[in-house]
Amino acid sequence: MPHDPQLETVWNAFRARLRAEIPDDVYRVWLEPLEAVALEDKTLYVQSPKQTRDWIQRRFGPALSRILATVDATLDRVEIVIERAGAGPAVAAIPAKPRGLNPAHRFEDFVIGASNRFAHAAALATAELPGQAYNPLYIHGAHGIGKSHLLNAIGNYTVLNDRALKVVYATGEAFTGEFTSAVRSGGMDAFKARYRDADLLILDDVQFIESKRRTAEELLHTFDALLGKGAQLVLAADRAPSALPAFDARLRERFESGLVVELDPPDFDVRLSIVRKRAGKWLSGADQLAALELLARQVSSSVHALEGALIRVRAYGSLTQQPLTTALVEHVLSNLYTSPALEGGGRPSTEQIQSSTCALLELPPTDLTSAKRNRRVVYARQVAMYLCRELTDLSLPAIGQRFGGRDHTTVLHAHRQVRTRMLTDTATRELVEKIRNELGVPSQNR
Repeated sequence: MPHDPQLETVWNAFRARLRAEIPDDVYRVWLEPLEAVALEDKTLYVQSPKQTRDWIQRRFGPALSRILATVDATLDRVEIVIERAGAGPAVAAIPAKPRGLNPAHRFEDFVIGASNRFAHAAALATAELPGQAYNPLYIHGAHGIGKSHLLNAIGNYTVLNDRALKVVYATGEAFTGEFTSAVRSGGMDAFKARYRDADLLILDDVQFIESKRRTAEELLHTFDALLGKGAQLVLAADRAPSALPAFDARLRERFESGLVVELDPPDFDVRLSIVRKRAGKWLSGADQLAALELLARQVSSSVHALEGALIRVRAYGSLTQQPLTTALVEHVLSNLYTSPALEGGGRPSTEQIQSSTCALLELPPTDLTSAKRNRRVVYARQVAMYLCRELTDLSLPAIGQRFGGRDHTTVLHAHRQVRTRMLTDTATRELVEKIRNELGVPSQNR
């Protein structure tokens, strides 16, 4: 153990608590050989022999983190790192964190259920055998249901288990921004070195690149370079490759050449497990469990919406000094949601807006994301874009991406066009109000 008074104090108290809570024979065989190496970022890093690390992490990981929190409330987690022969200072066993990777998203924190079991298994297999199991791995699904968690978990698992591998994580937006800056500044060599030298490239929100022709071309070359040397690629998007028509066919083929997995929205059991886990020690007794069950049933759109609703319930209960009950949940949710059709925060989704618009105008929803330019389709697309700008928290570029990868200026133009038409065209004004009513959004006088 390195000479660190705080680490020594925490470690001695931690080991004493472990001996008190873990059966003696189990402790002596599995936990006594562990050695503390460092405290960093609210984490206690513990060193283990390589052959037992994975088993100890799976078998004891949650218990170790729970016991650590009773010793020092400022520490969140125990991470077990591999013992390295001939290593220098013990602190060197701590893996470096790749830029952008969220250390809080790990496999052990991912709640598994019927809706996400396959995606989780594919992600874990990819992390355990990078470049061998599924390459590339492409995960797609709606916003806020766990894609980013799985991508970060793959990166974190790899960083902890094989420090020799270079892990690079980026979003589609970051990749685009770095590429654009490299072109302008003449720094393409550095850009290519960063991405093409990776052993594991994780690219989130790849749909952002769809309408960026030059960036997409660079991604294709990066893809080929990495696959050519056996590196692992992991990608995520809000749609399947076949639903990204603005990408070059060659790039879509690369996406589909490995394993394509759809991540479904969390079912009730998963949502309940999530809120129970997030509630932590706040949960006690049947009344609190019934309240969380109500919350899990009412908020079904995404994990982000569910966690946000739980935070609001907890905050309201704390500020008003009320216990967690079904009545409290009903009261808080009544202020968050105006209709079952609405998602977290009382806002409809892009898909709901598109679906309602097309239903009233008797068009297939796919027309809104297609390249069609006839008058009816353009009008419907502009109305739906207008409502997305008015009723969601999405940025202009994000809205454009959900309409076939269109530019943000197209969204802005659509918003202005519809807003102007509503001042003089009764039919447009009535259509917008009908769609709002369909979505359960209160009408607005304009």
